[in-house]
Amino acid sequence: MMVRPHPGNDALTEAFARQESKLEALTGQLARVEAMMAEIQTRAPGPNPAPTSAVHAPDLSPGIALKDPAPESASGAALAQGQRLIRDAAAARRWGPHEVAELRRLMREMTGQQQFEVMRQLSVAINSGAIQTSASAILRE
Repeated sequence: MMVRPHPGNDALTEAFARQESKLEALTGQLARVEAMMAEIQTRAPGPNPAPTSAVHAPDLSPGIALKDPAPESASGAALAQGQRLIRDAAAARRWGPHEVAELRRLMREMTGQQQFEVMRQLSVAINSGAIQTSASAILRE
């Protein structure tokens, strides 16, 4: 049950409405990312990754680099570029239309498992607040 501010306090009521709006937007973003992850898992060749009880967020501090795999193939290079894109977005604290388009391009070159891993890393970064998104960036097709 949500507690609402007293009706006579307009400033507090407006602030509450803004927070509710932000929460609804984030809930929608999370649902979209989860749907994308589910789609990737269904397209992934071979066995699905084993479920884990806890997912640990990578350290996305600007000075800390994600471990890039050795780009032995085009998919390995695409994975490394995707992880670099997430790391750079975390350093800039934003995920916009350019990043969405670039990740979509890279995803075509990745294996299903690599796509899942990049989407997991992106989800963790967004959910932890390391990357700020806008609804237009997420929903833009």
